[in-house]
Amino acid sequence: MPAVSMVVCLCRERDFLSRLITRAEGCYDDLVVVHDGPDLDGVRSLVEPLGGRFFERPRKFSGDGHYIYGWQQARHDWIFRPDADEYPSPELAGWLRSFRDAPEPDSALSGFELIIPLWSGSAQKTKRWPWRPTLIHRRRIRYIDLCEQWLIPDGRWERVPKILCHEPARKNYGASYLLGLTKRKRWLYATGLGLMRSPIELGCWRWEEADWPRKWEALRRHPLRTALTRLFTSFWGNGREMIQSGEPFKPLLLTHYPLHHWITCMAFRAVKKEWALVQSAGLEPGGMMERGDTPQRVFILDGPDADDQWNFFRRSGKDCWIVSNRRDSRRISELRARVLMRLDDLLIHSPGQAAWAEEFLCRNLACLHEMPPEESSDAAAPSPSETAIKSAESRKRVLIDGVIFQLQRKRPAGIYRVWTSLLREMGKSPLAKDIILLDRAGTAPRIEGIAARPAPAYDLSHSEGDPAMLQEICDREQAGLLISTYYSFAEMTRSMIVLHDMIPELTGQDLNLPEWQVKTEAIKKACGYFSLSSSTIRDFRQLYAAFSGREVFLTPGAVGEEIHPAGSEEVASFRARYGVSKPYFLLVGHRALYKNAELFFRAFGGWRRRKEFEIVCTGGAEKLEKALEKLVPGTPCHVLGLTDAELGAAYSGATALVYTSRYEGFGLPILEAQKCNCPVITCRNSSLEEVAGEAALFVGEDDVAGLQALLDEVMRIDVRQKLIPLGQENARRFSWSASAKRMEKAIEEVLSQARAPGSGETAEGLHEGGTPVSRADGQPLVSAIVSTYNAERFMRGCLEDLEQQTIRKELEIVVVDSASPQNEAAIVKEFQECYGNIVYIRSGERETLYGAWNRGIKAARGKYVTSANTDDRHRADALEVLARTLEENPDATLAYGDSLITRTENDTFECAHPVGRHEWPDFSAHRLLEGCCIGPQPVWRRDVHDEHGYFDEKMVAAGDYEFWLRIARNRKFLHVRQCLGLYLESQAGVERANEAQCIKEAEEARTRYAKDILATAKKDKDLKRNFLRLFWRGE
Repeated sequence: MPAVSMVVCLCRERDFLSRLITRAEGCYDDLVVVHDGPDLDGVRSLVEPLGGRFFERPRKFSGDGHYIYGWQQARHDWIFRPDADEYPSPELAGWLRSFRDAPEPDSALSGFELIIPLWSGSAQKTKRWPWRPTLIHRRRIRYIDLCEQWLIPDGRWERVPKILCHEPARKNYGASYLLGLTKRKRWLYATGLGLMRSPIELGCWRWEEADWPRKWEALRRHPLRTALTRLFTSFWGNGREMIQSGEPFKPLLLTHYPLHHWITCMAFRAVKKEWALVQSAGLEPGGMMERGDTPQRVFILDGPDADDQWNFFRRSGKDCWIVSNRRDSRRISELRARVLMRLDDLLIHSPGQAAWAEEFLCRNLACLHEMPPEESSDAAAPSPSETAIKSAESRKRVLIDGVIFQLQRKRPAGIYRVWTSLLREMGKSPLAKDIILLDRAGTAPRIEGIAARPAPAYDLSHSEGDPAMLQEICDREQAGLLISTYYSFAEMTRSMIVLHDMIPELTGQDLNLPEWQVKTEAIKKACGYFSLSSSTIRDFRQLYAAFSGREVFLTPGAVGEEIHPAGSEEVASFRARYGVSKPYFLLVGHRALYKNAELFFRAFGGWRRRKEFEIVCTGGAEKLEKALEKLVPGTPCHVLGLTDAELGAAYSGATALVYTSRYEGFGLPILEAQKCNCPVITCRNSSLEEVAGEAALFVGEDDVAGLQALLDEVMRIDVRQKLIPLGQENARRFSWSASAKRMEKAIEEVLSQARAPGSGETAEGLHEGGTPVSRADGQPLVSAIVSTYNAERFMRGCLEDLEQQTIRKELEIVVVDSASPQNEAAIVKEFQECYGNIVYIRSGERETLYGAWNRGIKAARGKYVTSANTDDRHRADALEVLARTLEENPDATLAYGDSLITRTENDTFECAHPVGRHEWPDFSAHRLLEGCCIGPQPVWRRDVHDEHGYFDEKMVAAGDYEFWLRIARNRKFLHVRQCLGLYLESQAGVERANEAQCIKEAEEARTRYAKDILATAKKDKDLKRNFLRLFWRGE
């Protein structure tokens, strides 16, 4: 019998999904929901209690772009793939249930087509047409992710005359739908950008050909002719299909598909012309940017002709955003007005260039943002070294990143409430004048006494550029410390975070989700932490033992004046407003998973006095979960969204707060209830006992009978007379003013520990322990080999760059002076007096680059080795990222990343003026034969030289390529898809200065190893073919 997975890809369509799940009950065996971007509407809380699996994916501004990922997660080959705003008719639901009980269909069948009627916004306009493949077998179809649902079957489709209702908020056909829907504009532009590339560069499902299918290739070659052809053939083809399906012939409804094809072709034609125009003008086609919900094209202006380019392109009006990287542009004020008006609203989406666009725009928009409009174009910009070598003593400002206010803007409770209360108290202190609150996307509350600065919106699923952006703001504000309200951090400035809880680590959540990966990175980067409870501190030190030596400051939560006891009239008004007629028990917060609300519902459902009481829930899902509702049949359950005043009345009128969570980082509802004279029933675990004190009744997390006994006990007058005064006294132990003073004292302590770089410790030096591994034996983790000859002008910048790496405490720098006539030795000696990790070696005569490398590698002590060219630069965490990659993949020998390209000497990565980017491909030995794709700054294991020897010292320009080919036959290389370095493109470089020699040596290396590599590749290909035959065909 066939098993079916229902895969739904959506973006913020919770209500539609709820309707779909209800109507499709019994139609599937496995539910997979993939959300486009951060889940801000609580879709996860709807899916997981029903046994479904929920996944957040990087933002693509459409659920359609996640089909392939969803199919990969499905547990079964038969996939039912409705959109969130679709649902099966009763007849289709019955057919799907019978399909699951029937024998497995013919293997020549790729799937079933269903009827998807056109919808006018209020009624179905067709009944038997059009058709769409909706129940598919994933091993029998192919698919190219081009923002258009077009499946290529291996076999045939079978039509099932059943209706899959498609009822969105508005109609789903016609010219107004195609031309007026913003989402369609994004699809069309993304489709056009995708067609500029090869299909295998896009997300593909079982499509391995480099050529496009005929349908798309015709469009690519002749978009206008294809548009005209499809305009007519689609009309008559769909008309014939409408009649054959038994649907009355309705010409007006047939205009949708021809118009769709016409618009798609014209969109690609426009993109094709635009790219040619942009490239001919010497610009970078920066892809597409989202401002709010509107797609807008981006062009990058740079160089001496930037002003002329601006005049040429500004007539594009609102459809084109122009970004300049020039600090002396005459149009700077106009650029500011257009580009920076709503910087916090920008979301970037650029197929094929997303990472580059985000990195470039985040860095350069922040750079522009710091320039006041009245700044003179002749004002000298500070040099990178002047910016980098600011003494920590002079940086006293404290930035507080208000990211939590954006993430919880729709439910301002919990952590949102904690930070609002803390900031209000800190606004009254003398420290307030040095505090700046970063307002993410205009979501932070206004705090009296604390200044605010706008900052771009935070995207949990696509946060790679956030540290660089925060570093720009820290540098601009001369901040000595960044405190995050959640898990953000800057690249270099000392950071602190609040350890709210260890819930994901202790409750078995998927730690590979972006939110928890960012948490781990923030913990590694932080120089200290705040915590709301001693329990969380204990859990942190056990779970993150490598960082347990860092200072953790206890700043407990409390209850502010917004929650207060209510009088009898307020309670009566609350009960009347929400129809609560009987005594009630109160539950606050989410109810699923570790919150353990099921314990209360099970106990209440079997309690002898249940008919005398009602249940009031606030927080969590808007509707009571069906699994809980079934446990208390006939009992009125009120799920309410309450204001602070109403919450105080709810506490004051409740028989008791039942808070039986299995784990909490603090447990604020306990204090709120106690302040409002409400008895509390809770569990003895995590921080709950620490917060509740002796002013609560305690029960085991799974003790149903014990909880039933406490429900009886809490109504006894003597028990209530004891608990209520104890609760009031306990609540007074906690105050926001005391916690704010603790935080202020901790901030002063951390700032006072700062040292200037000249004392031998950079700001990043406080991050000791945040390296990929802890090395108690004193052996360096990474040895950087710096070969120098006539490179005095680069040496200081090179050493500064390496000493600012996040793993400086685990870094060894080996400088090999190849008998240089210049004075590099004096610079190295100057740095050796400040830093104890530099080794200097000078050879008696000049040797080749690879001879110097070999000399350095033999002297190196690190577990890993990297070549650090004197004229190249690194991102601050580049070596940490690459070393961590090798630590996490012990079977890999070498890791390499992408790099920006500059033509400006001594540029730093943070302040670079890039002219391009090296986006290296993922590694394969066969691809390496075509050319060196490793990049200029790889990190590799030092012990590989014990087996394969050293670099060929006879070679002048391609010795590294020869060595990579030598070890590629039986070694694994990993590509890290992040921009980690800055490469200087110079005619004086070894490769360009010896171009003919380089070509000759590379060809010699290929000849030497091609036979072995091709033989290995053929063997791997045969193994892969046999595996695919077994997997896909079941042979």
